[in-house]
Amino acid sequence: MDRWWQNFGDVGKEILCFLGERQCNSANWDCDTVKYSISGAVAHLKLDDTRTGNALTTKTLSALTDAVVELHGRPDVKVVVFTASGFYFCSGGAFAPGDSSSTAAAEAAGASQEELGIAANMPLACLVYLLNTMPQFKVASIRGQSMGAGNSIIASMDYVIAPEQRTSLSFKEATRGLAACTSWQGVISKIGVMQTRRCVLFAQDITAAEALELGLIHELIPAGGPLASALRAADERAAEKSLEFASGTDWERRALKTTGPWGCRTRLLPVAKAVLDSRGPSKHGPLDFSSAVGNIIASCGHKGRPSCARFSHEMWPHTNRVLLERAGQHVAVLRLLCQAPRCHFDRPLLNGLLDALVELHKSVGKVRLVCIHLESLPTCAGCFSDIGSDCPEEALDQALFLLQMLPFPVLGIVDGKMTGLGVLMCATFDQLLADKAATFAFAGLSSCSSLCADFLAPRLSEETLKQLVEEGPLKTATEMKALGLVLEIVDLKCDLESVLERVCERVSSCAPNAVAQSKAFLHQVGTCTMDLSVLRSMSRHLARRQLDPEFADSIRAISEKDHRPAYNRHPHSRVIPPHMLASPAPVGLLVPSRTSTSLEGSSSGSVMI
Repeated sequence: MDRWWQNFGDVGKEILCFLGERQCNSANWDCDTVKYSISGAVAHLKLDDTRTGNALTTKTLSALTDAVVELHGRPDVKVVVFTASGFYFCSGGAFAPGDSSSTAAAEAAGASQEELGIAANMPLACLVYLLNTMPQFKVASIRGQSMGAGNSIIASMDYVIAPEQRTSLSFKEATRGLAACTSWQGVISKIGVMQTRRCVLFAQDITAAEALELGLIHELIPAGGPLASALRAADERAAEKSLEFASGTDWERRALKTTGPWGCRTRLLPVAKAVLDSRGPSKHGPLDFSSAVGNIIASCGHKGRPSCARFSHEMWPHTNRVLLERAGQHVAVLRLLCQAPRCHFDRPLLNGLLDALVELHKSVGKVRLVCIHLESLPTCAGCFSDIGSDCPEEALDQALFLLQMLPFPVLGIVDGKMTGLGVLMCATFDQLLADKAATFAFAGLSSCSSLCADFLAPRLSEETLKQLVEEGPLKTATEMKALGLVLEIVDLKCDLESVLERVCERVSSCAPNAVAQSKAFLHQVGTCTMDLSVLRSMSRHLARRQLDPEFADSIRAISEKDHRPAYNRHPHSRVIPPHMLASPAPVGLLVPSRTSTSLEGSSSGSVMI
C-alpha cells in the first residue's frame, strides 16, 4: 500500500482520543472567530477574524477542530463549504506560547522546552489530518495572500475557487527559520514532495494561475472589475457548487474528491535503493534521510578534499572531466565536461561527480545555492545519451540520491537536447529553467527502469513516465512545463542574468540552517503513511527548529520591520550571482557555452552543475 491515508479509520480514532472530548458543536456554537452552521446536507464554515487576517490563533484552531470532529461523525452532511471574511482566507498560524490546553498540561508536568514545543504543534497537525480524511466533499472559496497553515488548509480541500486577482499562496516558511511545518501533510499529499521543495526552498509566491496548474486551485474567477465583486462571485460560486455536489450520490462525490483516502492522487515518495541499502541490518522503523546521506557518503568510497582545498583546482584529480568551483557569492558550480561526439557518461565522470557531491554535502555554511547548467553539443545525440557499462547502477543511484539531497536549493538550467542520465538529473533539481529551444527525449531510459522509478516518477507520475519511455517522443520545454518537470521557459542568452538575480534574492531571504534540514524532513514525511507517530515526529522537528537561534532571529523581522536576520543582514552574508560581483566569474560558468572558449582548449561541450 503506497497511499498516504492507509488505516485512516484507526488513526482517526487515535487522534480523536488524543484530542479529548470536544465541548462545542453546531448546536451550542459560540466562537466569534469562526462561523459554523449546518443546513440540510451542507455545512458552512467561515473564518471570521479579519483583525488577524483569519490567522490560526489558538482560539480559531480549537474552533475549527471542534467543527471538524463533529463532522467526522455526521454522515448526514455531504458537503462542507469553507469561506472567509475580509481580504484574506487564512494568513497562517499565530500561536501564543503556552496558550493551549495540551501545552499547559505539558508545562505542569515539568516538560522540557522541546516537549512543550511538541505539545504546542500537535493540535495543528491533528486538525490537518482530520481535514484531509473528512468523509464529506470540501469546497472552499479563498482570497488574498495565504501563508503557512493557510496553504495547508487550502490543499486539504477537494475543490477550490479563487478570484484571479490578488490571490496567491506564499510559501515563506524558510524566511521564518522553518522550511517545514506540521501542517504540510496536506500540501505534500496534494502536490508531492518534489513540487513542495520547488515552492519552499525558494520562498516561492504562487499566483492563482500557477496554483491552478499545480492542482491547489480548481476554478478561477476571471480578473476584471472591482475586487469586492470578484470575492462575492467566488463565494456565490462555492455555494452553487456545494449544492451541485450535494445532489449527487456518495460514490459520485468520492470519485470527484482530490484529498484523503478516496481522492489523493499523489503516491508516497519511492525510496531510492541507496537509502534502503544504507540502513544496514535494521530494516524497520521510519527512514532517517539525514543518516542515510551520512551512511552513503561513508560507504561510497569517495571522501572529497579537506575544507581548505574545496572550490579550487588543488588536490583535484578530475580536472579533465569534472570541476567544482565557486561563482558569485555563496554560489557553487560543478562542471561536467562532455566528450564529443557522444556525450557519453562514463566511470571517470561518475567518480568526479561523486567526489564533488561529497564535498558539497560537507560545505554547509560556505554554499547556499547550487546552479546547474546542462548543455548538449549540437553534434551529439543529447546530453548523456547513453551510460557506460563501466558505471554500476549502485553508484549511479548513490550519485543521483546525493544530488537530490544536497542541503541547499538547486537551480537547474537546461539548453539543447536532454536524454538519458541528463533527464534523470533534471528530475533531482528543485527548480528547472529551460531554454525555449530545449528538448527532452525519454527513449533511452528503458534500460534504467529502477532509477526512473526512484527519481523521475515522483516528478511525472508513474503513468506519464511509462507512456513517455514506451513511446519515446521528443518533448519540447513547453510540453515538459505542462507535465511539471520544467518550472520556467526563458531565453538563456537574454534573460539568464535577471533570473539569477531574482533567485539569489529569494535564497538570501531563506534561513540556511532550516533549508539544510528541510529536504531530509520532507523526504521522511513523504515516504510515510500518516499516523499519530508521524504527526508527533513532524511536531518534534518543528519544536527543534523553534529552539534554533536562527528561528528567533527570523521571527523578529515580523514584529520589527527594520530588522534583517543575520543570514541576510550584511553584504557578505547574501547570495549574489557572479555577474553582480566586482570580479566576474570565468566565461562559461553560468551561461551557454556554445560560443565561448571551452575548458582546457578542447572542443567538448560542458554540463555545468
